[in-house]
Amino acid sequence: MAAEYPDHSDEPDHTYESSVYEDNDLVPDGLTDGSYEGQEAALMMFYCGICLEDEIEDEIEHLKADCRLDCSHQFCRDSLTNFVSSRVEEGLLPIPCPSCLADDPNTRTYITLEASKNLDLPESVAQRWERLEVEAFGVLVACPSCGESGMIARDDYLAADEISCPFGDCVHTWCKNCEQPLTYGDEHTCDGDAELAQAMEENGWRVCPGGCGTRIENIEGCNHMTCPTAGCFAHFCYRDGELIIRSQDRTMVSEAVRHHYESCQQFD
Repeated sequence: MAAEYPDHSDEPDHTYESSVYEDNDLVPDGLTDGSYEGQEAALMMFYCGICLEDEIEDEIEHLKADCRLDCSHQFCRDSLTNFVSSRVEEGLLPIPCPSCLADDPNTRTYITLEASKNLDLPESVAQRWERLEVEAFGVLVACPSCGESGMIARDDYLAADEISCPFGDCVHTWCKNCEQPLTYGDEHTCDGDAELAQAMEENGWRVCPGGCGTRIENIEGCNHMTCPTAGCFAHFCYRDGELIIRSQDRTMVSEAVRHHYESCQQFD
């Protein structure tokens, strides 16, 4: 009696859930010898959305969405492994379901590391994936003082202007942008202006009041200072920081200096 087969002529392309194949190329080893003569080699098939090939169901990998969407797309193991590996190696996380992505570029159906445990991912790829997931929520920080390194929360890192060492007894604090060490309570600017202003105040240094802005330190002796900047011609008092005169005329300079130090101390 002849075998009867279901009629699938009206089914859409690539619908193979109950298709029967007799092609020996698709029959597993051992099913083509004489012991199976006259028997049907019925194989369940599916269509892989990555390699665009018909595959035996033993090779199937069903994606299950990790959260918001239920995804029933099917892919062969080799194609899905290659797709996931390439995304991880390029640092493109999260990894979307390729079929969902093709249907909707804004898809939120993702392949998770946990969902990919059945794939044949190389150990290096799995480790990189884990590292990328950690780095998505944290930033690796190395303390320039004690040399220890570790992760801190990314949100905290992005919101902070300064970083304090979280390791052991180290209390080192530094600027996140320029990595200069910081002292609690001191004003800081990455170009060093705030630190220089503080040093000038602590050491009594002066800025030329003639307008050139030259910073001047008086080691000892007379408080009458002449600005060394070319074209400035400023004479000022180092003791009180006041401008005495801007002139090249020696007589005018001498008179102005004499008049100023009638009420100020010229020598310390």
